[in-house]
Amino acid sequence: MNDNYIKFKKDYSAFFKRRERFLARKHEKLKWEDSRQKPSRKTGAKNTRIRESIKAVEKIEKSKNKGSLVCINLNHLPSRLPPLPEWKYLDERNKVFFYQLAMEDAEKYNRGMKLTPFVFNISDTLLIAFYSQKKALSDYLRENTTKALKQALQRPVAFYFVIETAYRGKLHIQGSMLISEQEQELVKEAFKKQNRKMTAKEKNNCIQLLLNKRREVANSYGNLYATLNWGDYNLKEYRYNRVGHSLNNLTASSQLLTQLTHRYYDRFRAKKRR
Repeated sequence: MNDNYIKFKKDYSAFFKRRERFLARKHEKLKWEDSRQKPSRKTGAKNTRIRESIKAVEKIEKSKNKGSLVCINLNHLPSRLPPLPEWKYLDERNKVFFYQLAMEDAEKYNRGMKLTPFVFNISDTLLIAFYSQKKALSDYLRENTTKALKQALQRPVAFYFVIETAYRGKLHIQGSMLISEQEQELVKEAFKKQNRKMTAKEKNNCIQLLLNKRREVANSYGNLYATLNWGDYNLKEYRYNRVGHSLNNLTASSQLLTQLTHRYYDRFRAKKRR
């Protein structure tokens, strides 16, 4: 494989800082044993159970629905998950699954919009531009993508992405957006414009829109599996990149999608409590 590109820098500093904080909290926990006060509630275990339950649903859907199209049913999925916290306490990895679910749900209300998975490879020029400023990577790419898509389509676009490096420093983002099939060429041009100056190879590999691939997966294993599986796939490098590149946030979403998903999540939790 040709590695003729600028690699995203390795940086373990945040990992060591988190480790120091963990050891400090562990020491502090010992002090609570002789105290009448209760330590603050942690949500890590609950988020882990949610993530494991979603992956279990994904596995069941693949084996059960092979060859049959199954639509997501809000009355069906909540019963398979553990109790859900408020949105602000939900881990960013779990939010990825609900971004997917919210966009799939939104398709029902606007038949022209399609949940469209995408992969965007960051050019060397864009990476250099990132290093020349002070914003966090997720914020920088979200702002650039928001601006590029709004200029191209003349409207705000619902999207999210997860930062990936292919385990070798090749920076790219993977996620989904709500666009029509007629807008695909405009979206491709918007991402190419965002990438600034590119080599011929970078132009060829700049952006992939994977709506047809999503349809193939849905036709084989059902809509629910296709929706959850893409979110799960986007998180495959999460721990590696969080540790190896000192990224506090590896996901980002547009304001429109955040609002859309928050409303969807509240309805989802209401179904869960019934």
